[in-house]
Amino acid sequence: MRETAEPVTERQREVARLVAEGRTNPEIADALGISLDGAKYHVSELLGRLGLERREEIAAWYRAERSRRRVRRLRAVVATPLAWLFGGAAVVGAAGMAVLLVAAFNGGANGGIGNGPIDLDATATATTVVEQTPVATPSTPAGDGERVPIFFEYEVQPGDTVGSVAARFGIATDYIVWNNADVITASDDLEVGARLQVPAVEGIIHSVRVDETVESVAARYDADPAHIVAFAANGLAGGAGLEADTLILVPGGVAPPEQSLPPGANQTPVPGTGAPVEWVWPVNGMLLSPFGPGHPLGIDVSAEVGTPVTASTAGTVTFAGGDPCCDYGYHLIIDHGAGYETVYAQLADFNAAPGQYVGAGDVIGWVGMTGRTSEPHLRFEIRRFGAHQDPLWFMP
Repeated sequence: MRETAEPVTERQREVARLVAEGRTNPEIADALGISLDGAKYHVSELLGRLGLERREEIAAWYRAERSRRRVRRLRAVVATPLAWLFGGAAVVGAAGMAVLLVAAFNGGANGGIGNGPIDLDATATATTVVEQTPVATPSTPAGDGERVPIFFEYEVQPGDTVGSVAARFGIATDYIVWNNADVITASDDLEVGARLQVPAVEGIIHSVRVDETVESVAARYDADPAHIVAFAANGLAGGAGLEADTLILVPGGVAPPEQSLPPGANQTPVPGTGAPVEWVWPVNGMLLSPFGPGHPLGIDVSAEVGTPVTASTAGTVTFAGGDPCCDYGYHLIIDHGAGYETVYAQLADFNAAPGQYVGAGDVIGWVGMTGRTSEPHLRFEIRRFGAHQDPLWFMP
């Protein structure tokens, strides 16, 4: 086993937990709401990511990783009362330390160092701010070995507004709006318990597509390429190039304005122009959220977890990734040529890879509940030259 493995996503960490519990591939598939092939793929991918050969080694890695996280959690628990103690509030600090140390070692209902492993996932969920394991390969800054995040996962609390969340993290409100698809304006009400992705610094969280370069991404968001490379969590030091299917942060970037169609461009495809003309529904289900001012990016279609999602028209997959915590969750993007692009979000898993050509009706993934969602559905978008289109114009 590697001394220091590549960073893993939260989904991969969950797979490792299930393997450590002795779950079989069918049981992992049921637990994650994915196909059996998807479970096999995730286990195989995790072995490769960790540099391991046998399934049993994943369990050993997971136990060691839990121990490391437990120590870091305990260190954080102790740090605050120590600050109180040495700051002069000796009585309060000592009492606070006693309470927190008891909680850390006994673990309450979740167990603890003395009574069994702390449930770190439950601990993280209960906190207001959770550090997100970077999806892109980050460098490790000097210090205690914690990695600089691309973004923080924030759970909305009662009374929160877009402005108050932005102020908490010291960023402009635009960066909350631009990095969360369902937050349309700074005046939007936030649903208590919803999870937002908050960039570690003012910038745009970007899904890297096939063949993109640092320069092309920087141009898209009017940013400095040097700042993208310099941001440690992007893992681009030493001349490393962008890796498709990862998320990076574009420091100082601004969201491009909503595009208008070029002069002379038709609103819907015209045969003989190279534009796709054969369109099919990616899933069959009830229309939950139609395209409009309150939902200006696309539509939501109801479907059960595990329902196959098909390509709406033929094209080349340019992205299949994301993070299950927030925003689009796991999502897939297809380029159809002539300026057309489709997005399939809130997926449970993928059945297509970047660079793969797919035909209309080919299965590209499965419906899930990743990202910002309260019920299983597919988020579906059609873009033309960057302008969001009403998918109902195209569907048969």
